[in-house]
Amino acid sequence: METQIMPSPRGIWDLLDDDTIIYILKYLVAPSDVANASVVSRSWRQHVLEGQLWRGLCHREFPELGLIDDVIEIDILRRVEGAGSSNTSYQSTLEKNHRVYRQLYWEMTQTPLLERNCISAAIAASSTDKFPEESIHETLHPNSKRPRDIHDSSWSYWSSTGQKDPRVPESLTYKLLSSLCLVHEIKIRPFEAEFQHGNPVYSSKYVRFRLGYENPRRPSCSDDMLKMDVECDKPLEFPWTPGPPPEYIWTYVSPEYPMDQRDSLQTFKLPRPVLCMGQILQVELLERVQTQLQDLLYYICVCHVRVIGKPIKNFGFSPLSAGGGGCGLICQRGLDYLATPKPDIPEHVPNEDDAAGAALGAGRDNFAERIRQLRLNRGLWHFTREVSYNSAASCRHM
Repeated sequence: METQIMPSPRGIWDLLDDDTIIYILKYLVAPSDVANASVVSRSWRQHVLEGQLWRGLCHREFPELGLIDDVIEIDILRRVEGAGSSNTSYQSTLEKNHRVYRQLYWEMTQTPLLERNCISAAIAASSTDKFPEESIHETLHPNSKRPRDIHDSSWSYWSSTGQKDPRVPESLTYKLLSSLCLVHEIKIRPFEAEFQHGNPVYSSKYVRFRLGYENPRRPSCSDDMLKMDVECDKPLEFPWTPGPPPEYIWTYVSPEYPMDQRDSLQTFKLPRPVLCMGQILQVELLERVQTQLQDLLYYICVCHVRVIGKPIKNFGFSPLSAGGGGCGLICQRGLDYLATPKPDIPEHVPNEDDAAGAALGAGRDNFAERIRQLRLNRGLWHFTREVSYNSAASCRHM
């Protein structure tokens, strides 16, 4: 009986066309597998680039990135090269997207999470009972249950206006620290009115969260102008829509969470880490549960709001990309990125070589980063040499 010789795996792989190979590689879900595939050979690396495997991993973990239409990379250490052929531009775009999404995936998944409050400012509340004593800015203080100072015995909290219908919702809108911010959970503390009979807690029945960005198509005008137009019943005219466009565009809306009617910092953990693109987070307070004895109206009062997450450094978000109409992802790389270690970002960021070396048990330094450091050091060496030469020449002429 003749023994049939099976073709080698290499030969079987060569029988497949490029589209089929890319389709198979897209089933890789582990970042180490994607990194290893990109260092097998030049042809494999090209398949990884054309399949945009790092982009696929980012979209799988964070679906909000599906809004990105354009990627912009800013590197102050590289000179801007002239435009080449169409093939060169296409290849450079593939390499750029590969670098940016690889680094973004590492920043969002591999770097350690530092529990910190990501709120940078309070924007607005849907209503306020007494302004400014009970404005949304009072919810930024961690110890807002205490009096404001020794001369003021009033409490620090936000309060809505009173409503007869308990179904009227309220909202608190905040601005986050970075245009790209990974949000894990939100903490809210309802207000307990100890100065009222029975110490009532003015919480809501449910809470919901929205993450997004400001609508770039909405014209910038003051609140007084908007209020004047509403009071005069004069609709705002926009050439692109029959009515005024929304103020914010939401990229994520959480499910509704029940809120306890008690004085404590309650934690609401999101089903998964959510990437907030655009710095806007809105807290929706749904259904009122407590009335005030003085006027028998329903109120909602909040002492403190805290957003737990991690700002994504060296990355930005633009609502309008260079092509127009879409959203852009901005990656900034420069001297501070290469030479200065960040507190919540490791000094060494691995690439495909590191992932492959780690898989084999031999960790290596990032080759691309070493090359850039050598270029930087070489430039500083030439600069020092030129300064020394000029100093010596000036001394000879003296």
